[in-house]
Amino acid sequence: MYPFVTISRQAGAGGRKFVQALLTRLEALPEKPLFQGWQSFDKELCEKVAQDPAIKVSFQALVTEKFRNDLEDDLSQIIADESPQLKVHRKIFSIIDGLAAVGKAVIVGRGGACLTRNHPLGIHIRLVASRKSCVERIMEQMGTGRREAERWIVEQDNARAKLIRSYFDKNIDDPLLYDAIFNSDAAPFDMMASAVISMIEYKAAASKKAELESSAG
Repeated sequence: MYPFVTISRQAGAGGRKFVQALLTRLEALPEKPLFQGWQSFDKELCEKVAQDPAIKVSFQALVTEKFRNDLEDDLSQIIADESPQLKVHRKIFSIIDGLAAVGKAVIVGRGGACLTRNHPLGIHIRLVASRKSCVERIMEQMGTGRREAERWIVEQDNARAKLIRSYFDKNIDDPLLYDAIFNSDAAPFDMMASAVISMIEYKAAASKKAELESSAG
C-alpha cells in the first residue's frame, strides 16, 4: 500500500493547476520509487464511470459534478433514461475506495476526503481562494463573462456541498475534514505541491515504521 491524496476545492481555486504542479514535482523525483507512477483521477474517474455499461449517465454530468434533487433525479430517469443518482455515486465511491487501497493516486473531489477517512495513508487537502480570484480564473478558463463565471461558481460549490452533506452528513468547509488547507491566493502551486510531497514521504515512513514495530513485537 502507498499513500494517496484527495483534493477538495472551491470552484475556481485552481484545482487543476495544483494537481498538475503536484504531478510535475512527483515526476521530477524518479530516484525515489515512492514518487513513481502517480496518477490523477478527475476526468479520468468520470471516464471510468461513463464507460461502465451498467451505468447510464452523461460524461458531462459527471465532469460538472451535477447534484440533482429528488425531483430532478426522477425526471432524469424518466426523460433521459439515466441511472438513479445514488447508483452513479455508489459506482464513483467504489472506484475511489479501490484507488485509495492501492495508493499513488491524486483523487479530485467526489467526496474523496470523507469516503477514505478509514484509509490511514490518505492525505486530505482543501484548496480555497478569494471569490475575486476564483471568478477571474473561471472567466479566463471558460472564456466567459463575470456574471456567468459567478453563476457557475455558485452552482459548482453548492453541488459539491450537497454531495458531502447528503452522503456523509458533513460540512465541506469543516477544516477538521482535511490535513491541510491551502490558500491559492497566498501560496504558489509549486510551494503547495512541495508541502504535499513532504506529507507523502512522512506518511510512507510512518507506515513502514509501524509495520516493522508490529512484526517485531
